[in-house]
Amino acid sequence: MTESVFEKIGDRNPQFVREVKGRLKRLPILLTVFLSLLMQTLVYINNQRFDDSLKENVSNWGGIVNSINLLFVFSLLVCGTYQIINDISREESRGTLNFIRLSPQSEVSILIGKILGVPILLYLFIAFAIPFHLVSEICAGIPFGNILGFYIILGSCCALVFSGATLISLMAQNIPSNSQGFLAWLASAIVLNLLIFSYSISNVSDYGISLNHAFAWLLMFSPFAIENYLMADLSNNMAAIELKNLQFFQIPVGLNIITVMSIYLANYAFWIFSIWQIIKRIFRNQKSTWFSKNYSYFFVVGIQILLWGFTLQNQNIESKFDVSKISYQIEQNISYFLLLNLILIYSLMRILSPQRQDILDWSRYRRLNRQHNQDRKNHLLEDLFLGEKSPSQLAIAVNLLLIIVPFLAWIILSPSFAVETINSFLLNILLWKVSNVNSLHLLLGIGCFFVLTIIYATIYQRLALLPVSQPFSWAMASILLLNIIPAWILMMMKIYPSQNPIPWLFSTFPWLGFSASIPIILVAFLSEIMVLVVCNLQFMRWSERVGNSTTKELFTVQHQGN
Repeated sequence: MTESVFEKIGDRNPQFVREVKGRLKRLPILLTVFLSLLMQTLVYINNQRFDDSLKENVSNWGGIVNSINLLFVFSLLVCGTYQIINDISREESRGTLNFIRLSPQSEVSILIGKILGVPILLYLFIAFAIPFHLVSEICAGIPFGNILGFYIILGSCCALVFSGATLISLMAQNIPSNSQGFLAWLASAIVLNLLIFSYSISNVSDYGISLNHAFAWLLMFSPFAIENYLMADLSNNMAAIELKNLQFFQIPVGLNIITVMSIYLANYAFWIFSIWQIIKRIFRNQKSTWFSKNYSYFFVVGIQILLWGFTLQNQNIESKFDVSKISYQIEQNISYFLLLNLILIYSLMRILSPQRQDILDWSRYRRLNRQHNQDRKNHLLEDLFLGEKSPSQLAIAVNLLLIIVPFLAWIILSPSFAVETINSFLLNILLWKVSNVNSLHLLLGIGCFFVLTIIYATIYQRLALLPVSQPFSWAMASILLLNIIPAWILMMMKIYPSQNPIPWLFSTFPWLGFSASIPIILVAFLSEIMVLVVCNLQFMRWSERVGNSTTKELFTVQHQGN
């Protein structure tokens, strides 16, 4: 019977059967069952208390449930992360992972087989504790729907973390083999610390954590906050109360278990899907870009939906939809938007930038197509927009537009937009505030920021194509210096925005020059556009020259061969 089941599973996922057969031996199974029963016994004994009225020990079922919940979360996520990364790293060092790559199985089937098979003893450890966990929850008076919800959230969180562990192990294949074992320990230590941090902020008793801001979506990664929500009768902390007030685009999702779980699961699904987009691209080709350009647009839109959804919340959940409060809420979240979107756009510079050889191939074939009169005017634009091997500047510009458009709509459609002071966290780092801002100032300032960012993207793409070791690292370091040095020089020269805002319009922080007059901001904006045009013309000329030279080399080799 068991053999026939394994044969059926093996037909669908041979990798899973391979992993399971290598681990489900008699001695490891017995040891796992013993440890699981020992853990349950210790938890039960530790949660016994003496009742004076009954003159006997009684079980603290709520404490038992909370203890087992912690053991489930920490053991699954921390130990599972270590096992998956350690196994894939060991396969890579032995060279067997290359044989697996040559198999007719899809990369999804292979890696899911590892995620399900490598921690099989860990799953067995948890499975033997589930009956005791269910009995404890029923005795504690927790509804079955809440119990099922906890298992669904925990399984989804495991899927996310294990997918991330798989991605880390694949991205670290160039690390020396003697350091790959350390990588597994490091990754599991990071997961452990993140869990401890999320547990600490999700289990406060004397103060609440406000979720009325764009960073609220980060809480959707932690299983502890929703565990407190599902087990609200066992924990009277403020985190569970705050989650009940959660809104998404002013929809009160926190009032119902189904909607809260839907937000959690949607967040998990979005990130799991994005991680697997990268895994599928780099499993067989390490030099591939992490995202395709068309998926990057979907990814950026998804991030913006998350940010805007948790930004547009009402302070008072019982109040009606009030348009007048929207501008105030957005203004309070500008620093969150700025920080997260800066991280996002600079990450996309790395994610979408092709390797040097890919750019050389793209330049050569584009030149060959032109020689054969197959090149159309819109072909270049389409290639830059969606092409796998084309430069990334246009894709970065489109993604930046997707980020900026909601702000433009807010500025233009706001009936009475006039911000006397925008007080941003990042601006406070420079000890300055933006004062006397109107809609035209902001529109021109956003334009300056857009153009400067594309200039940096062009510089990054060019530096990433240099024939040096680790070109992407050099390019990112150079861009970070370009972001920091101009503002640092201005501060060292005591050129402050309040006294001389014009130089700040050309820095990485153009909004610090908003106090300048409209004509000056407009001149700065047009000047930056000219710099952008020159940079991209130079880049295209370089690509033409490279395409010409590689084409000549190709024809020379063919001629000599004939």
